[in-house]
Amino acid sequence: MGNSTSRLYSALAKTLNSSAASQHPEYLVAPDPEHLEPIDPKELLEECRAVLHTRPPRFQRDFVALPADGPSSHPPIRVMQWNILA
Repeated sequence: MGNSTSRLYSALAKTLNSSAASQHPEYLVAPDPEHLEPIDPKELLEECRAVLHTRPPRFQRDFVALPADGPSSHPPIRVMQWNILA
């Protein structure tokens, strides 16, 4: 598992390093704070909604509290999530 994980990480790191910065070098320069326009939160929210409307909806999770003293037909499981950006 360690070998496949490191291969996955290096493939993703190459993709992030090569494509994002090389295609948009203007984002690597810090903007001048004096020339920035104030952001209207409502306008930003509408822009985000317009961009995200074609994407699938967020996955909704429901957490269920199981009684500790009741019998259970299924053993408990532990769900782990790995975030590559962490």
